[in-house]
Amino acid sequence: MPEPIDLQRERYRRLTIDPSDTWEGALARVAAWIEGERPQPYRPVAPLWASARTSHVFFAAPMPPEQATPSLLLQRLMASALSEGGGHRPARLRVKDGALADFLRSELAGTDTVIEAVAQLPAIDEFLEAMNERLGGPITSGSLIAACGGDVPRVRAFAGAAEGFFRARPWLHLDSDDPLHIESPKPPDRGLSWLTVMGAAGQERGLAFYESRANYDRLFATEAREYFNEVWGWALTYDPIVHMGFADADLWEDEGLPVAGPDAYPLVICAERRLKRFTRPDAPALAFLEGLLRALADTTEDELDSGRWTKTVSTIDGPQTYTLALPDVLKPPRETFPLDDHSGRRATERALRNLHRLIADQQFESPDQLNQFVQSKIVGGVVPEAAPRNVQEQAQDLVDQAAGARGRLQLKLARQALRLDPDCADAYVVLAQSMPDPQLATDLYRKAVDAGQRALGAAFFEENAGHFWGLLETRPYMRARFGLADALQRAGGLDEAITHYRELLRLNPSDNQGVRTELMRSLLRAGRDADVEELAARYDDDSQASFGYARALAAFRRHGDGPASQALLEQALRGNRLAAQFLLGRRRLPDELPDSFVLGGQDEAVLCADELLPVWRETPGALAWLEGRLRERRHEKRASKKQRPGGRAARGGAGGGGSAG
Repeated sequence: MPEPIDLQRERYRRLTIDPSDTWEGALARVAAWIEGERPQPYRPVAPLWASARTSHVFFAAPMPPEQATPSLLLQRLMASALSEGGGHRPARLRVKDGALADFLRSELAGTDTVIEAVAQLPAIDEFLEAMNERLGGPITSGSLIAACGGDVPRVRAFAGAAEGFFRARPWLHLDSDDPLHIESPKPPDRGLSWLTVMGAAGQERGLAFYESRANYDRLFATEAREYFNEVWGWALTYDPIVHMGFADADLWEDEGLPVAGPDAYPLVICAERRLKRFTRPDAPALAFLEGLLRALADTTEDELDSGRWTKTVSTIDGPQTYTLALPDVLKPPRETFPLDDHSGRRATERALRNLHRLIADQQFESPDQLNQFVQSKIVGGVVPEAAPRNVQEQAQDLVDQAAGARGRLQLKLARQALRLDPDCADAYVVLAQSMPDPQLATDLYRKAVDAGQRALGAAFFEENAGHFWGLLETRPYMRARFGLADALQRAGGLDEAITHYRELLRLNPSDNQGVRTELMRSLLRAGRDADVEELAARYDDDSQASFGYARALAAFRRHGDGPASQALLEQALRGNRLAAQFLLGRRRLPDELPDSFVLGGQDEAVLCADELLPVWRETPGALAWLEGRLRERRHEKRASKKQRPGGRAARGGAGGGGSAG
């Protein structure tokens, strides 16, 4: 049972004062994070005293912050002096907090103890720094405030700029394919000369810096691993507070520095990976980064499309002007890159559009004359480029260029296309495919669908429903609606996605886009098993694994382990037995999915399992049913071998003897 505080205080008064000793006291945060107990992680607090003369440290068990009170710090003081202080008490007590000093003066009145409120507690700081290094590792050993000379206003200015940058979300408009050159001012460190914006992939957000364009290019070349092992580089990342160094976390909490959210605490570090050495920005570097973040947050899409722009912003050191450039927008690279898996299909579409332009103004008296003209224009199987005849065709040409570009250049070309033709559905599709924010991507797909509808007109839908894909002008609309349905499906909007998939199949029953597979998966996820069976009946000649395993699962969910379900499962297994191995977890799905597949092959099995594994797992008894059927097949195979001529049952007589002779 704890000793009453009045009795403890009286015993403390009777101790001899050591005039040479000063104790420093604090309710100190421990170098550890507690996660999972509360919505937000927290650091426990320990009442702590350290002797400035002997460096002895006395502390109580850590506790949640709200439980660590000045009274507990007082009790720790008296208990430490009585039990561990050698029968003496310090002549002076030092704390940082003025209110805490007043509390101790009141509680220890008449003890002849001098109590001071001071700016620094060296003994405690030394102890906490050693603890941080021991528990936190080398990255957290340095602190931002120490690197910039204790200048809290400077760190506050940087924190405000980092918050504004995060809220501006520039990763919606730039990605790792957009090396950005800081032309002026000259960076305080050459490693801050180039940068890319991180976050478009939905993972790490912030800025990655490079010394030169060559360093950037090397990172994305084949020797990227060697680059990471050797190169040093600056980076600014946004993470939960638990990823910060303890000193930085203390600074943000004690000073109430601005932050965009619980996962948006900024950490700036320069890592020399080969030497395992880490550096924090000094005062000039921090002011440079502050201004850069403000300039990027204030940059518009039109400025990005220009390729070079200038911003004057306020910093802790006064106004600063930044000139930034995107060299690949100013001078597009010669090489091109496919926009998506259908780049070959798009190339074919472009060839057909050029062919239509070539024959549009010609007069032919017979089909033979038309064929002769076409053959005369096609050289080596290549249709020559034909000039656009109107703004719609000009816009489509820009989209075709965008299909072979990447990064900001791709977005610039799509935006130019929309300025020429606001009803260019393919331009919206390009923007949607490049948009990392799911809701904004869905909004862009909706705009694409609306644009496609306006471009075709209501009468066109009535006249051509049933053979849409065969008409070249429908392709942008069909891509847009398929993209919208896919975005809705991934966001959980299954009912609306199903409506779009059904309409696509109504317009184009031959299903050149592979809509039925996505519709099948959506119907399964929505629990609409009768609709799955109806869809399967419409496309009963589809031999894809995903279609077969989906059809079998729907039958099992509706009818149980009956003859019809067993027949469909057997059909799926005959089509691709490997898919069952992935569904049952006997084979591990790869980290990267294949881009294409061959019927019956492993790549098809991987894609099938990736699409259907969630619904198989969610269906009670489904995986056990699949496991049981595989076991039966093994037994049937063994029995068949025994009954075959030359099998075990037909070999020799009793005792296993061989043939006579």
